[in-house]
Amino acid sequence: MSTIEITRQILDRPISLRCTILDEGLHILIMGGDRSHIGAVSICEYHQGETKLSEILREEHRDDFISRKIAQNLSAVFHCTVTVCCGIHYNRIDPAGIVQVLLCADDMEEELTRRLA
Repeated sequence: MSTIEITRQILDRPISLRCTILDEGLHILIMGGDRSHIGAVSICEYHQGETKLSEILREEHRDDFISRKIAQNLSAVFHCTVTVCCGIHYNRIDPAGIVQVLLCADDMEEELTRRLA
């Protein structure tokens, strides 16, 4: 079992992605900002060319926008089950800051995909 860690500074705070490579699947934890927490858990299973998504979402959290996308994308690319637990919180973030966080998550996903290939 090995891990890949990726960290970025966004809005003067770190966001980290930690991927644990399992014998069968990937487990990913994404956290950061002003307060790490568990906002959403997305599990995407791959079976015979199809993916199936299951999620646990905490009320008033939007972390599923990141966890869902990454779980679905990586499951489709690597043909395995992927679990993504995401919790990113910034105090008083504005819409432009949210865009920066989403772009950061996309960038970390791209780097992870390259490193896993």
